[in-house]
Amino acid sequence: MNVRKLQSAKFKRDYIAYSAIGIFFFVVLAEFVLAVGIPLRVSRDGLFEEQIRLQQMIDLFNGVNNGLGRNLDRNEIPNADAREEALLVRGELMRLSVYLHEHAKSLTPDEIAAVHQRLAGMQSATIRLKTGRTYNQALDFDPTPWADREAVRLDEHFLKLRYP
Repeated sequence: MNVRKLQSAKFKRDYIAYSAIGIFFFVVLAEFVLAVGIPLRVSRDGLFEEQIRLQQMIDLFNGVNNGLGRNLDRNEIPNADAREEALLVRGELMRLSVYLHEHAKSLTPDEIAAVHQRLAGMQSATIRLKTGRTYNQALDFDPTPWADREAVRLDEHFLKLRYP
């Protein structure tokens, strides 16, 4: 008789009903945890701050690299000195790209800030070079006054050596 009771439709209906009720309460509980837990986690300060700074650094790198490459490829840099300096900046960007490719995921916030600052300097240098202003400037140096002063001193010094 016990075997017949286990195989009856009533037992099967109760088993399915209890399973459905259990799954329903589990889903409601999971939704409650998600509804309360996610806003609490997101509201914490600095949760995504490091990832945002990393992405901003990568965006700045891409902007500087694309702008400098465009200027060099289109020959928009007006003079040879500025073009040579732009090639130096491009070489530095290439070295930095290799470093970022290998280590971008493991950078600390201080390292991200340092690279960001360096890229900002490269960006200002790129803008400066596009207008033709270079960091190295030819100096007009006339050595004549200096040489005349030194010649008199040297003459006096050699005279003292020769005739004490």
